[in-house]
Amino acid sequence: MEKHPLKFRFHDPNSAEVTADYILAILIQANIGKLEEAIQTFGRQTDHLNQK
Repeated sequence: MEKHPLKFRFHDPNSAEVTADYILAILIQANIGKLEEAIQTFGRQTDHLNQK
């Protein structure tokens, strides 16, 4: 039996800006732990520099 390649088509009625905001929100939610860690690391680094 011959296999046919899958073809996907997406219809997005939203503007590019709305779609980008939606994707950004999903990516932030998926990486919230990494984001919080990066913010805390940055805060510790700036505290260390301010103490000198």
